[in-house]
Amino acid sequence: MSPEERARARERMRLHHQEHPDYYHVEQRRARAERREERRASFMSPEERRAKAAVHQRQRRLADPQREREIDEGYRRRLKDDPERLARIRAQKAEYNRRYWSTHSHKALTPEQREARRRRYYQITKERDRDKKKAWREAHSVEAAEKARLWREANPERFKAARDRWRQENWQKVLESNGRRRAAMRTPEIERVDRMAIFKRDQGLCYLCGGPVKPDARRTDPESLSVDHVIPLSKGGSHSEANLRVTHIRCNLRKGVRLAPAVARG
Repeated sequence: MSPEERARARERMRLHHQEHPDYYHVEQRRARAERREERRASFMSPEERRAKAAVHQRQRRLADPQREREIDEGYRRRLKDDPERLARIRAQKAEYNRRYWSTHSHKALTPEQREARRRRYYQITKERDRDKKKAWREAHSVEAAEKARLWREANPERFKAARDRWRQENWQKVLESNGRRRAAMRTPEIERVDRMAIFKRDQGLCYLCGGPVKPDARRTDPESLSVDHVIPLSKGGSHSEANLRVTHIRCNLRKGVRLAPAVARG
């Protein structure tokens, strides 16, 4: 449209408005109402807004995971340096959880159901999390050791309970560790030995009496698994697989620090 045609159209609209003022007033009100409804329809609900934000955050993390990890680590460091802000955020989360569960009580879980769900999730992800934690500890050995020390000092009772539980579940490893520690006090020749490998090598038979050994029995059982130094450490023997044989705990204690032939002679 040329400038002259635009000018003539404006003049026609001005004359029409002067002749029909009510028509333009009603049309303007109707147009404003339609625009208002369009804007209102374009607004997202809180749920839609949160879903869109979650999708956007997921896409951003997939696009540059290293940068997102750096951002998260920086955010955590800033929170550690600002305990008041950290306490405020935790209070806000607690208040949000309280309000959510007050209106979603039908979704609430009993403590037993929550514990069962936590255990199921742990069983599903324990292998992945164990590898991830191991890699982190290897890359941050000093920081991991300091973190563990601080936790032990802050939670002595929980640490003692966890240690005792681990020792009960891994008593074979405890025996191996104790054996290496005692051997280190007497000889510099120490190897990391596998008791079960020695048990399989000796076909599960006690080399002193020839009887079968119970590999899974506790030490209170006289026929439980023990490994004996053929040449005692006190007589110059080494703590190695070549110098270790499978025995009953009873036979091992009876032998003491004597050589095996001396035991056979009585």
